[in-house]
Amino acid sequence: MATASLRNREAVVRAILRHELEGLPLNCEAAKRESRPLFRGAVRHFGSWRNALRAAGIDASSVERKREWNRAKIIARLRELCGPRRSLRHRAIMRSDSGLCRAASLIFGSWCNALLAAGINPQLFCRIPQWDRNSIIEAILLRAVRGEALGSTTVRPRTLRSAAGREFGSWAAALTAAGLEPGRDIKPRAVAQREGKKRGWTRERVRKVILQRHALGLPLYGGAVLRDDRRLFSAGRTWFKSWSRALAYAGFDPAQVHGGPH
Repeated sequence: MATASLRNREAVVRAILRHELEGLPLNCEAAKRESRPLFRGAVRHFGSWRNALRAAGIDASSVERKREWNRAKIIARLRELCGPRRSLRHRAIMRSDSGLCRAASLIFGSWCNALLAAGINPQLFCRIPQWDRNSIIEAILLRAVRGEALGSTTVRPRTLRSAAGREFGSWAAALTAAGLEPGRDIKPRAVAQREGKKRGWTRERVRKVILQRHALGLPLYGGAVLRDDRRLFSAGRTWFKSWSRALAYAGFDPAQVHGGPH
């Protein structure tokens, strides 16, 4: 379909109705994939695909592909969308995937909290990051799992530290609330790696990091852990002979953890 044929709102509505008569899928993802000129025309003239469907007299909720969202799926989707030329502002994503936006806000409390849980700096896309006690603990655990700096002067973004002081009284108290030891778990990645080689992993440390991943809603199957945290995966295999046994030691049923090698 030529873009020139969608020069106004009426042309977009006619094209949508033609798709309906032909029995073509009208959910947002299908439109982006199979009818990109129409999708772009709808967004340009109506602001969003849902608005264009409404203008055509079509119930948007009846044609949207239903998806079951959870924390892990939302985090995975946000990481897929993250890129140097891609805006993750709520308004931009709402135009292309309103279902993701609604689920993220419902499950994480806000769009900014969802970005934070996915390891994406909300300051890049949100005017005012929304912090509460749960999102602060979640952010601390995410940085601990990824080996990032957790010092009061090195943690980023700075709004995390200030919010932690407001909610918990101090940065050290926030670390303690997240189950970390302020004197040991605040070192930058390079220092932690050097000391980790000397100190090494233990069975309890493997269990603790697995539980931290679970608390963050991150996948626990072998392939995902190998991709996200190779040191954890290697330590689990070293101490327990297999990743399945490491999961079992941490209290998980390996048979219910799907998706990759064990």
